[in-house]
Parts: sequence; structure tokens; C-alpha cells
Amino acid sequence: MTKRDAGLLSAAVLLGVILRILFLHDISGHLLYEALTGDPAVYLGRAHGILAGTLVPPHAFFHSCPFYPFFLALVERVFGAGLTPVRVLQAVIGVGSIPLIFVLARLTVGRTAGLV
Repeated sequence: MTKRDAGLLSAAVLLGVILRILFLHDISGHLLYEALTGDPAVYLGRAHGILAGTLVPPHAFFHSCPFYPFFLALVERVFGAGLTPVRVLQAVIGVGSIPLIFVLARLTVGRTAGLV
């Protein structure tokens, strides 16, 4: 990796951090920040069931991300109740994906794709 590539990647990561911080700040005052509806409420309810010891629900659970409730349960177990730890951890994972995507695109398609 050249110094220029490293600088561009660093700028992309910094931009990702800034955008995620601004987003978290912006949504923190929203009515639905802690009051979930729809699929998010279902996932969180399933996570609470997992924390209560019900690893397999008594009914069919047809959702596209079957392991996401386990992720939510782990985050709640480690960091406590509330959605702020989940949102912050997801922002960190999102920022961490920037260099990963850069490396994968660069290896599979080429330098230009990695930088785009």
C-alpha cells in the first residue's frame, strides 16, 4: 500500500467516524430512539427471550437475520440494557468495515476499486 492509498483510506475511515457520530447524535433525540416498533421490536424481544434462557422460541421465528437476536442479547449482557450500546457498537462495526472492504476490493478487483 502506498502512502497515498494509506492517506485516502485514513480519510475514508475518519469520514465514516464523523458521519456515524453525527448520525448517532441526530437520532438520539428522536421519539423512536428507544421505543422500537416492527422488526426491531421483534428482534429485541427475541434477545430478551434468549437472555431469559429460551434459546429456541416456542414458535417459528421467520426473520432474515436469525443470529441478530443473539448479537443483541450478547451486547445487552455485556453492556447493560438500552439501545445506545447496540447503536454505538454497530457504528464501530460499520467503521471497521471500511478498511476491510478496501482490502477485499483491492485484492479481488484492483487498486482503483479499493479506493472507490
